[in-house]
Order: sequence, then structure tokens, then C-alpha cells
Amino acid sequence: MEYVVKIKDLKYKYRRSPDWVLKGISLSVRKGEILGIVGPSGAGKTTLCMCLNGIIPHVLRGTME
Repeated sequence: MEYVVKIKDLKYKYRRSPDWVLKGISLSVRKGEILGIVGPSGAGKTTLCMCLNGIIPHVLRGTME
């Protein structure tokens, strides 16, 4: 099966933040799979979703590696 999403060691920090919000994120999603993203408040779930759909870095600027 082919991957529809593949991320390896994603790091991101917002423009005015000294700290990385996401660091070391790796995941692979195959066609037909369903992915759930869970975690405590402030863990980076929303930031990860914004990276996946292109809001980051195209609308919200920051540093992405």
C-alpha cells in the first residue's frame, strides 16, 4: 500500500517562540488508514494538524525542519 502521509523527525516553532512546539515527530499513514491524534492540552495536536493541512508554513510563519 502507498503512504498518503509520511513525516520523519518534524520540528516546528512559532515565529516569536524560543522553544520548539513540535520536535522529533515521525509518522506514516497508508491509504485507507484512519489516524487519531490524542494528547493533553498544549501537547501540539493542533499545530501538527496545521502542518498536515498546509496552514503551517503557508499561512502561519515559523521555523520548520
